[in-house]
Amino acid sequence: MSSKRKTYSAEFKARVALEAIRGEMTVNQIAARYEVHPSQVTQWKKQALEHLKDSFSSRRAKAQKQDVEHSKTNSTARSDDSRWSSTG
Repeated sequence: MSSKRKTYSAEFKARVALEAIRGEMTVNQIAARYEVHPSQVTQWKKQALEHLKDSFSSRRAKAQKQDVEHSKTNSTARSDDSRWSSTG
């Protein structure tokens, strides 16, 4: 019999991550309090910190980052297409 994975809301993850960022309790204490695995607490904390810097970046920086990602995707797609074209 297979068990279904638990899914957590964004609000719940944010609450757990904020407690981990505050550092008032250990990761193990937070995990026990919210009944999640300690590695999950660490992962949510890492994600929160990574996305936190994005909330303070300027619109121009975000647009430039998207343009770079878009151009990388397009150049990869073009090189993938060239592999499939027959030359002879």
